[in-house]
Amino acid sequence: MKAPKSNNTSDKPRVLVPAGTHLAILYSIVDLGTHSNSFRPDDKPKRMVRLTWELPKKRHDFDGVSKPLSISKEFSFSMYEKATLRKTVESITGATLSNKDADNFDFNQLLGAGCLLSVKHVKSQDGTKTYSSFSGCAPVMEGMTVSKPENKLAIYSIEDGENEVFQALPDWLKKKIQEAPEWKSAKIATEDEDRKSTRLNSSHRT
Repeated sequence: MKAPKSNNTSDKPRVLVPAGTHLAILYSIVDLGTHSNSFRPDDKPKRMVRLTWELPKKRHDFDGVSKPLSISKEFSFSMYEKATLRKTVESITGATLSNKDADNFDFNQLLGAGCLLSVKHVKSQDGTKTYSSFSGCAPVMEGMTVSKPENKLAIYSIEDGENEVFQALPDWLKKKIQEAPEWKSAKIATEDEDRKSTRLNSSHRT
């Protein structure tokens, strides 16, 4: 008798994005809500957002299908002057934002945008694993062609609830979003609206 094979995806070999600078296309922006930093438990919890890029020229065969590698980075969801997210947005767009423009910035316009993304390799704390890590980005150079992304463009805000974009997220990411206080607040608000609607419909019928 043999032990059953594990279905744990962590057992699969990790596909590392090569260190260096690569053409990348931003295709996913996901509001994660407010979370504490597990590496800095004394820090104040922050609202977080996750950006994901595909690298069209760096590919791997996944179950026999060639697909672009991807890399994600979680940022504090803030556009104040010194925020890393604001600097990243300015690097992608190639434009310096005024404080007013930063406050009113619509992240939808970033979907499908190309950039030159720098990747470095970092070790886990115990030194047993190596990860690909976002280390910065810059605008694409003049004359470079940015193709349409192969992954479906997606943007998600917690206020959107369990919509189609949310349902398409991996389970671990959905769980993280559901742990945020904004998720619980939005769910309570939705339930309150549903109850009000039910009462109104009942009153119209009587």
